[in-house]
Amino acid sequence: MFKDIESNKLPDKINSLTKEYKIQKGDEISLKVYTRDGMILIDQIRVKSIGANEQNQNNPQIMNTFFIVNNEGFVDFPIVGKKKVDGYNEEELRQILKKEFDIIYNNPFVYLRVENRRAIVFKGTEGMIIPLNRTPTHIFEVLAKSGGIDRHMKSYDIQLIRGDLKNPDIYKIDLSTLKGIQNSELLVQSNDIIYVKERRRPLYHAMNDIAPIITVPLTIVSSIATTMLIFITINK
Repeated sequence: MFKDIESNKLPDKINSLTKEYKIQKGDEISLKVYTRDGMILIDQIRVKSIGANEQNQNNPQIMNTFFIVNNEGFVDFPIVGKKKVDGYNEEELRQILKKEFDIIYNNPFVYLRVENRRAIVFKGTEGMIIPLNRTPTHIFEVLAKSGGIDRHMKSYDIQLIRGDLKNPDIYKIDLSTLKGIQNSELLVQSNDIIYVKERRRPLYHAMNDIAPIITVPLTIVSSIATTMLIFITINK
């Protein structure tokens, strides 16, 4: 995979890793809106102590829903209508929606997050999808969740692919030495692709390549030998 990427020309320093994730088309967004500045979030004891009818009357939560960003980068929110959301980070979009709800509701508190935060890890020919934490996720944690890096993988030549796959940003990460770790930003963003190269093992790969060729003749020889042995045994 990714054989046309020249690792020696990739930048080691990934300055853009510290930037916040921008919402993209196809993302799943959860939105919760509370009135009275989100008082229910910090007043759970009071809510649990009142009766059901009173709770329904005083519960300030007004919305708790999920939305998918469409192919044009828009989401059709209840009450405030269709809004363009791609290109914003979570906090920017939260502030935009808060201003919209502020016109209608008393001191709205808006809680918003992207739910489908994940990274894709390829190790040799194996691939897996790793969910990311809400807090910044370190590349060591992502690799650990994927099963770690064994002795057959190149820990000194890891590629991180980010952004639009038609014109992605590609970086080289070296986790084999302390200096390599210190020279790299190691926070993973949603939709990052992490590719760990497999060490070249000529003998191992050669045996794998010729295994199908050897197996068929050996099977035929084994079948013939077995048949001859049975024939000799019967005719004794």
